[in-house]
Amino acid sequence: MRFIDTPEFQRLRRLHQLGLAKYVYPDCTHTRFEHSLGTYHLARRLVEAIQSDPQCASVRLTNSERMCVMIAALCHDIGMGFAIFFVHCFFLFFSHENMSCLIVKRIVAKDHPLRDFLKASGVDLELVSALICGHPTPELVVRLIYFLNADADTPPKFLCSSGCLLLQIVSNTLNGNDVDKWDYIMRDSLHAGMGQGQGVIEVERMLRFYRPAYYASDDAWHMSFRSSEYSNIMRIFSQRTRLFRSVYAHKTALTIEAMFIDILNALESTLHLRDLSLRACAGDDNAIEKYLQLDEHCLWVMASSQYPHPSEASSLIKADLLRSTHLCQRIEFRQLYSFVGKFLVMEKKNHMDEYNHQHAKNESDMDELLGNASEPKDVLDVIEVEVTTSSLTFQ
Repeated sequence: MRFIDTPEFQRLRRLHQLGLAKYVYPDCTHTRFEHSLGTYHLARRLVEAIQSDPQCASVRLTNSERMCVMIAALCHDIGMGFAIFFVHCFFLFFSHENMSCLIVKRIVAKDHPLRDFLKASGVDLELVSALICGHPTPELVVRLIYFLNADADTPPKFLCSSGCLLLQIVSNTLNGNDVDKWDYIMRDSLHAGMGQGQGVIEVERMLRFYRPAYYASDDAWHMSFRSSEYSNIMRIFSQRTRLFRSVYAHKTALTIEAMFIDILNALESTLHLRDLSLRACAGDDNAIEKYLQLDEHCLWVMASSQYPHPSEASSLIKADLLRSTHLCQRIEFRQLYSFVGKFLVMEKKNHMDEYNHQHAKNESDMDELLGNASEPKDVLDVIEVEVTTSSLTFQ
């Protein structure tokens, strides 16, 4: 509760899970706050199920490891920016996972009772960071080097027998099957009207049959599932693909996001958001404080403000602010950018020849693909949406 009852975590109430998709799906107004609580709930239940399973007696998590998993699940999105589906198009070198790690450490540093409690409980914040990112942090890698050079008495926790499976509970970079996806796929499907509950993911069966298994090939434990859950696992990824095609990459939602990127570009001369993102990701405390003040409502108010602009502002800044206001009005009056077309580009990994060459890879090809419908004065925003699924191995 000490993590939840902080301004950093409460900010998630003001960040919509699906960003600007709410302009297309009116019910998609759920926030990162309830998603974080849901991810924590599923992570806690999964850890408890593993701990109480007699067949998992050889892989028991310590109390500190269990706390690390639950803190990571609760705070995995605490560094999320507004409208994540297009924030990477605007900010430079931005990683919300790294930002989440910085903010968790910031909360602990400011709360001395919490810091003392976590220290007494053996909670390693670097392990929490690794669980959020899905891979060991540079600090943990340094510890590994010290251990291999016999400069440390005990190996880092991620190197222990349970280390690999710890990294596959909250953010599974091995095959993408983790509690974070379980929650947002079910939650987004419900609010977008694309199924609900067990019809989307049989989460109770996942909690029952998703267990650690030892793999001799790499001498490590990995989170695995029974062969009986093949269809359930496939449903997770097929539903995620469905959401990408119908909701996340909806042409109208992408159009509004393109307009909001132009709004951010217009505000850049006064807010310097790109510089702010760079300094915040570098750990600048003042930049992180300003970053935490940004949310969708705050930016919309600044962009759509009708107040007179300062007299000392340059004509260029005034023009940018007027442009942002104009774009906000266009969104509200549904005067959106025109959608030109959509192209499916299949990338082949095999040898390329004249029979399977790639299309639509060069900007010079775009006019031909559009049927010469565009005029030189038109500005085309080319939005690339990539949907990939890692291959899964069943044993």
